[in-house]
Amino acid sequence: FDVIRRRFEEVTDKIFFRGRYHPQDVLAQVTRAMVEELGLPLMIMRLVRIIENEFRFEQASLFVFDENEKDVWFSRGFIEKVPEELLPLLRGNLLAPHMITDELPDGKDRELLVSYGISAMFLIRTTSNPVGLLLVGSRKSQVPLMTEDIEFLDLLAGEMAIGILNARSYTKITQFNAELEERVLERTTELKEAQEHELIKAQELMKLKDEFVFL
Repeated sequence: FDVIRRRFEEVTDKIFFRGRYHPQDVLAQVTRAMVEELGLPLMIMRLVRIIENEFRFEQASLFVFDENEKDVWFSRGFIEKVPEELLPLLRGNLLAPHMITDELPDGKDRELLVSYGISAMFLIRTTSNPVGLLLVGSRKSQVPLMTEDIEFLDLLAGEMAIGILNARSYTKITQFNAELEERVLERTTELKEAQEHELIKAQELMKLKDEFVFL
């Protein structure tokens, strides 16, 4: 009976977008994505898709901080490029584990988040450093996030931190190796051209020598 009831609830959840999810299943999906996707872009987009689908969000995005201030914005549903006016707010949310738009007092910050359809932000950080932010829009059911939802998203954000750092390191190493290979190829081409030039000069000298001896 329990199996039938659970299956019925899953079907009705999908039909009516009630926003129910199974924490262990979601956590397993997030962990699997971080293990299977080594590169940062693919891993981030997969994580965003999981969060969006499981929590029935209209839109979701991950804002990843970079050591050199070259932050990266991965979006599904939100605008493709992070708005400049949002940056101070995004980079200023580095202490609290989350920011819920409906809980903010009336003011510029709340108006800004509402204008871009952001209902909540969750800080992704290790024990020592902020890594990024998970931003989510409204839920398709229009049911607000409950306390247990917020606590679970805080947990997921913490789990994502190490995976994002590892993927970022892998991406940078891959990019460095590609750039190194390109430089080696360029240098090899330059050496080959120089050798061919020297060979042509040597052949011309030998030809002149032969002509001189013949005379």
